[in-house]
Amino acid sequence: MPGYKGHLLGGAAAFGVTFAIIGWCCASRLTAGEWLLCSLVGSLFPDVDIKSKGQKLFYSLLLIVLVVLIIKQRLDLLAGLSLCAVVPLIVRHRGLFHNTLFIIALPFAVWFLMQSVFPDYKHVLLFDTMFFVAGAISHLILDRGVRRTFSIRR
Repeated sequence: MPGYKGHLLGGAAAFGVTFAIIGWCCASRLTAGEWLLCSLVGSLFPDVDIKSKGQKLFYSLLLIVLVVLIIKQRLDLLAGLSLCAVVPLIVRHRGLFHNTLFIIALPFAVWFLMQSVFPDYKHVLLFDTMFFVAGAISHLILDRGVRRTFSIRR
């Protein structure tokens, strides 16, 4: 069970593996840096349900997204995201946010919503989402090991 520095190293490793698989052919240095950042943020995300660096980062980024939604006058998404922001505060640690299926499904659901707000950036957001998920999965692997992370039976 590594601390946030160990999870950041895991996120960097997940970036390297994911970049080798899907990103090597189409990324500038700036894009690669963006994907690295997404992997690092993803590697801290599963600990959003406890007082942690991941929780502080999550709520800081959420504030930025909420301000953008206010500016774009997307009050429907603003309301939904605001309700979702409460969930990490009411679930137990290593519960929902350490569930592999949830960690994969949630970012893609957010991508689906965000690409409706920013349709011109849907491919950019998709790649960002894939790198975020890779980082989040690295967190689960470091906490539980490969076999328990991908096991169907709990």
